[in-house]
Amino acid sequence: MLIPIGTSVQTVRRVPYVTFTLMLVNALLCVYTTWFPSPGDRHFFEVKQAIVDVSAYYPGVKAHGDASAIIAEAKAQSPGFYEQAARPEQPSLFGVPPVISYIRSGKLTADEAMERLEARLAAAESQSFLWKYAFHSYQPTPVSAVSATFLHGGLLHLAGNMWFLYLAGAILEASWGYWLFGIVYLLGGMAALFVQSIAQPDSFTFVLGASGAVAACMGAFLVRFPTVKVQMLWFMIWIRVVKYEFSVPAIYILPIWLASEIVFAFLSPGSVAHWAHVGGFLFGLSSAVLIEKTGLERLVNLQDERDTWHPDTPVLEAVEQMAKGQNVEAAALMRGYTRLHPDSIDGYETLLRAQQAVNDRDGQNETLGVLCRLNFKAGSIPELWKRYEEWLQVGGGPADATMWLELCRYLEREKAYPRAVEECQRLAEAYPRDAKGFNAMLIAARVSLEKLNDPKQAKRWYLAAQKCEAKDLALEALIEQGLKRCAQRSAKATAR
Repeated sequence: MLIPIGTSVQTVRRVPYVTFTLMLVNALLCVYTTWFPSPGDRHFFEVKQAIVDVSAYYPGVKAHGDASAIIAEAKAQSPGFYEQAARPEQPSLFGVPPVISYIRSGKLTADEAMERLEARLAAAESQSFLWKYAFHSYQPTPVSAVSATFLHGGLLHLAGNMWFLYLAGAILEASWGYWLFGIVYLLGGMAALFVQSIAQPDSFTFVLGASGAVAACMGAFLVRFPTVKVQMLWFMIWIRVVKYEFSVPAIYILPIWLASEIVFAFLSPGSVAHWAHVGGFLFGLSSAVLIEKTGLERLVNLQDERDTWHPDTPVLEAVEQMAKGQNVEAAALMRGYTRLHPDSIDGYETLLRAQQAVNDRDGQNETLGVLCRLNFKAGSIPELWKRYEEWLQVGGGPADATMWLELCRYLEREKAYPRAVEECQRLAEAYPRDAKGFNAMLIAARVSLEKLNDPKQAKRWYLAAQKCEAKDLALEALIEQGLKRCAQRSAKATAR
């Protein structure tokens, strides 16, 4: 099984209140509907099955209204059942349905049974919670198009959707702001259900769950953070549990997920609402492109700054210029300001936003490099990591060795172990004859052995450190001890 366990983004600029609220509401509704199920739901499914049974065993029976629509859907989805029921000499594996036994007893005809079932169906629909609030394309309603995204078929269904919502939603909310993210989330869920209704028109199958809205978040994530790495966990239970962690940029893993959903939509159209996932993903992707082209994200962030930020007058003037679309003028103003105030983080951050607005990648590269140094100097390591990630996206690097080593240690503290090893490798390759490169090798070895349980990789790092020109002779014993532990771990793994 392959599941995402995190992303390379470790910090966000806002507390994701909307994401947490959505998760809480979904959890509360799932617990409520699980502990206090509606009696009308069970009655509805029983009557629906009885209508299908009567129509299959008595092909000439007359049905009207909703019952007729149920029969048409059942014939399209389960033609084998109707073929078997039409041949009574071949008994069903599940025996004769109760309603058919009752008709065969002679107490009423098939048409009379269908009339009674139609009346019971109307009563069940009026009492069924799912009929009113889950989505079904036979009678879609604006209410169900929203409420269905907050309902789930069980705790496992809930847990999967909420984990994906947290991974993508928290980061998007931090970038887009509360209202913009919330609107895209809700519209994404509605768009997903709309696509599902086109794929399966006039269906009585209940569609519920946040997966369509979450798929919209995933599509938006692909556009907004294409190079952010998604940490994946692959594990298999076979004799013993086999686990392997790795990281893949979003631009590679998310299109693969979309393609798989399209394939499953054609192969198994009735079991899972795959078309809703596809529709939600495409809506989120389109929304993110629109938000980027219209500058909505920039306007939201500028408004936040006007409400909560009290910078120097030139910085505030530049913010106002950007709000009016005068990004070139704002960038020129901030370049002059930062020359006079070379330690102003506010000045460089405002300059960066102006450069982003005019797509000045070279300018962004230079500014982000300065912001990395300033945040490192200020001791703001989480903010340094955020700026470093953005710096890499515009082609920045290599970083100062001391700052880079601190980032490696930060990633280890934050338990982002695969990314910590990756950055240690990049540092060691960039500074192979520097003491910082040597220290990075030791960090990579320790993390590989103790956190990732990969003695082979750890051994390679210890051997590299042993051959490093900048090796600290005082740590020779530590390297030897590490190599022994790698051998012991490998021996234990082989013995299993």
